[in-house]
Amino acid sequence: MLIATDVDYTIVSSTIEDDTAIVFVPNTGYAVDTIVQDKGYKYKSLDNIATLDPALSPTIWYPLGRVNQDRMFDAYTNTETVNSVDIVLDALGSDVDAIALFGLYASSVEIKIVSNLTLEILYSVYEDLEVFNITDWYEYTRDIREYKKDFFVQLPMIFNVTITITITRRGNLVKCAHFFLGQTKSLGCTQWGATVSRRSNITKERSVDGHVYLAQGISWKRMSVPVRVPTDNIDAVENRLSEIDGIPTLFIGDDREDNLKSMLVFGFFRDFDINIGIARGTYTLEIEGVG
Repeated sequence: MLIATDVDYTIVSSTIEDDTAIVFVPNTGYAVDTIVQDKGYKYKSLDNIATLDPALSPTIWYPLGRVNQDRMFDAYTNTETVNSVDIVLDALGSDVDAIALFGLYASSVEIKIVSNLTLEILYSVYEDLEVFNITDWYEYTRDIREYKKDFFVQLPMIFNVTITITITRRGNLVKCAHFFLGQTKSLGCTQWGATVSRRSNITKERSVDGHVYLAQGISWKRMSVPVRVPTDNIDAVENRLSEIDGIPTLFIGDDREDNLKSMLVFGFFRDFDINIGIARGTYTLEIEGVG
């Protein structure tokens, strides 16, 4: 069981397309439902006299979140950056040993890491996101294709590097909901019996004329992981969890090389109760995704 906390990085180049929303101009009137962008965020006008700063006028402007070029870099996994061409970005980073991408709509991911000191290629990986979960002849003849939505790779610790990430489009689009660079720490050894679930926020509502419909909402992942740790390391585990309390963190329930992506959660821990034994302690970590 690993956690990865994010590290500072700088995006030096990117093919991500700018948002199409018009740029807000102060003291300019906007019609109702006009969408503008200002200081990296988008807003929708609620009033014909929308002239004030959107960030300071919540009764006049409805916030729509980050602009397209920033959505994959915010703290959520349900806000997508969408591109009509492959997403290719170069990031300067250091003290990194974990890279993750969430909410992908793509055909493949390629990562190349180059030392800024020697210009040597330190690491290179390519992953085809298409998977073949064929269970019978009917599915085989229908050519039903599925694609991985999440990507994760753990590396040897790297310092002062340029990380080039290429996310190849699928059809006419490519999407990415969250980009993560981090540094891992151990929380012990994951035991068999972990559970992974997804909570839906869909609600059933009734219109004034009596029709029932589903109101769509975001869903989020939950994971419950039994972990074993030597008694001498219990203080370190408790310390590491206290440092990330309330901070979105990458939880890696399966740290094997060919790991289960379903046990990869970007979120925070809800509960931590440890049973301390003479030689080792056992605990269950309850984790909730940020959605």
